[in-house]
Amino acid sequence: MIAYYWQHFLLMSRQDQVFFILILSILILMFFVVFLGLTTFYLRIKNYLKFKKFSRLEKTWEPILLDILSEDRAPGEIQKYVNRDSMWQFLSYLSRYIAVVDGDARIQLVKTGNPYIRHVVKKLRSWKVEKRAEVISLMSRLEPEKYDVAFRHALNDPSFLVNMVAAKALARKGQPENGEAVLENLDRFHIWSVNLLSSVIAQVGVSLAPALRNLMLNREKPVWQRVIAIETLIKLYDFKSGDYCEEICSEEENREVLAAYLRLMRVIAEEKHIPVIRKLCERNDPVILSNAVRILTQISTDDNEACYKKAMDNPSIWVVINASWGLKEAGKLDILRKYAYSDHPRAELARQVLTEV
Repeated sequence: MIAYYWQHFLLMSRQDQVFFILILSILILMFFVVFLGLTTFYLRIKNYLKFKKFSRLEKTWEPILLDILSEDRAPGEIQKYVNRDSMWQFLSYLSRYIAVVDGDARIQLVKTGNPYIRHVVKKLRSWKVEKRAEVISLMSRLEPEKYDVAFRHALNDPSFLVNMVAAKALARKGQPENGEAVLENLDRFHIWSVNLLSSVIAQVGVSLAPALRNLMLNREKPVWQRVIAIETLIKLYDFKSGDYCEEICSEEENREVLAAYLRLMRVIAEEKHIPVIRKLCERNDPVILSNAVRILTQISTDDNEACYKKAMDNPSIWVVINASWGLKEAGKLDILRKYAYSDHPRAELARQVLTEV
């Protein structure tokens, strides 16, 4: 039959062939559009029905959970209202309650969810990345202390998303061993931003600071990992990191690490660090110079005119901006006015900084 229609098509004129192909293409496109429309409509109806179903279930669960919290009912009494199909939704709903209570109320709610969580844990072997990540997130909201082994194992998951969710689950205040596990697997997090990753690690708290300082000083580690450690120490306001000021400022060869450490020193620097910081003003690197001058303006009461002059004369606009704002924030307005009301090339910028609120 196909051969018959093909022969018939070949016998048609060129114009008829083009017209036939055009009509056929339009029909195929129309069919495709109709198919997409019906699929979209079907998915919307399906999601709407699912939403209505779970809304009804949540209205059923809510008074029972409130009775459990008030100890009018036992945690097991809700089991007849939860089946295998609604188990996931129930745990997600339960986790919202757990997030806002503590003490005995939290214990009661965790007991309510325990019969179902073991079924959810099996989904950690799912081939879907999003499902594995969602399982870890759910486990961390229910009873994170119980699943630390699973979270640590997930740090080696092939998915970077699962790695990050596991790291967030492990990064709990006062759990330095969990934080150290994250630091040991930092190579899995190179795609994430420095700010995000350091914020997650900082949630562990000051108990992780010794491990972070060791990573900061370890020159065998990749530069980006050392920078992560320093950025985390900034968020923890770790003043003990200042003990390594002379070692890092004098011996560190990597520009990124030194610049990150100077950002840390802008937070924790003391007067005893001034001689070391002042030596950095002799460098011509604009990043190092701008940070060094900013630190000096914050903590030094001595005359550092040579450093300020080198910064204000620097060809890099960022060095001049940092120096100007540092002088203003430190209240050294007389020095800033000296440049603002002169024929200095940066006078206009100095005047602008002076007049800004």
